Amino acid sequence: MGKAETLPGQGPGSPKVGVTHLTKWNSAQSFRSGRLKPGEGGKKMIGMSFGGFLVLLILGLIATIVMHSIIRYRVLGGVDGFVAKWIAGWVGGWLGSPVLGHWWFQIQNIYVVPALVGAFIGAFLCVAFLKASALSTTMVTREKSAGTTAIPEMLRKAG
Repeated sequence: MGKAETLPGQGPGSPKVGVTHLTKWNSAQSFRSGRLKPGEGGKKMIGMSFGGFLVLLILGLIATIVMHSIIRYRVLGGVDGFVAKWIAGWVGGWLGSPVLGHWWFQIQNIYVVPALVGAFIGAFLCVAFLKASALSTTMVTREKSAGTTAIPEMLRKAG
């Protein structure tokens, strides 16, 4: 850290504040005084870089291609099912490193292996949820058309 400075409007007996704290406290004044370069505001960006976004997009695409085309684990066979899995794969990849840990190597601050595992989990859960939803809807519709109550029948089948 640099030399401690007083904030504007403080007297000699006031507490001292470091330069880094001053830049976060009043970034516009710090920029005018020449302590910050253009583009440095005192604010931190929340989220990820564009490169990290692209890495997750590519990892989600890899997981989606494997799940959709190679393994053929799908509910919807067209582009809409592919895009739904891709989005779920991206979210799974985004959650992969915080949940599964930070290990092996990283690209653009994205740990590749946990993010890829998370992308596969996200794509799998997307299809599993859609299959379970379609199955339960089919069972309820079938039970309603038969004239019986659907919930006790489903409970008897589960038990």
